[in-house]
Amino acid sequence: MDTTVEEATMLLLKSRPTVVLIREDAQSSAAVSTFDFKDLNAYLLVVVGLAKPEEDQIEASNNVAEKAQKGESITLKEIQPLCRKEALVTLPSLSNLAQAMEVLGSGVHRLLVTNESEEAVGIMSQLRLVEFFWNEGVNFASIDQLYPLSLRDLNIGTKDTISVR
Repeated sequence: MDTTVEEATMLLLKSRPTVVLIREDAQSSAAVSTFDFKDLNAYLLVVVGLAKPEEDQIEASNNVAEKAQKGESITLKEIQPLCRKEALVTLPSLSNLAQAMEVLGSGVHRLLVTNESEEAVGIMSQLRLVEFFWNEGVNFASIDQLYPLSLRDLNIGTKDTISVR
């Protein structure tokens, strides 16, 4: 949490992960939050004055903008209120693929894979799951047969849509 936004951004850019795990402090081994490009965008919009903060974000937004204008370092802890987070969901590394698919299929975009000590040992995202099936589909005859079918035939998605002007 005490890492600067600049340092976390450099990690995202240089090592090309899709997300950086955030620990409370250097002694802690458990992840308490994440930092990704969506968070970076939220931060940048505040810094350049284009953000429209919600009521509960106004004070944090003003503090971050003021520090940025002065050229001061800003920590991840300071921008956390500006970043809308989905819950940090964990799944033990011994879980099976069906369990991971169930969690990711429920609307969670990523989950932390943990060891027996509940320390993060990996991250699984919806994108990684799709990449896995795309790349490994040749090894699963039943999946390979699904690729040429239309979305209508697969009955994927909702048919009850609502539209407004």
